[in-house]
Amino acid sequence: MRPIDLKLRCFAQQENDKSWFAICIDLNLFAQGETANEARKKLHAIIADYLTEALTVDEQYIDDLIPRRAPFYFIFRYYWLMLSTNLDGIIKHTPAQLFTEHLPLVPA
Repeated sequence: MRPIDLKLRCFAQQENDKSWFAICIDLNLFAQGETANEARKKLHAIIADYLTEALTVDEQYIDDLIPRRAPFYFIFRYYWLMLSTNLDGIIKHTPAQLFTEHLPLVPA
């Protein structure tokens, strides 16, 4: 069997105080940083730790832990950013980045 990539939908957005937050809408995990890259790196580490725990220590609760969707507001915000990115110049928006986390999982 080949390793399977787990693809998680995420976005990073700049706040009013110029800091950045990044959120994974599929696992409801969040990170903050001074830059978009810093927030993304922190989120990646949080996701990796979360999945490691969910797939090992908390395996009996796996159905409750993966997926663990973010509140509707953040899901809406993700798709709004996707739309506004595609309509760049028509819709004014705050600085943001959509991205997908790819975490390789090797079946046991």
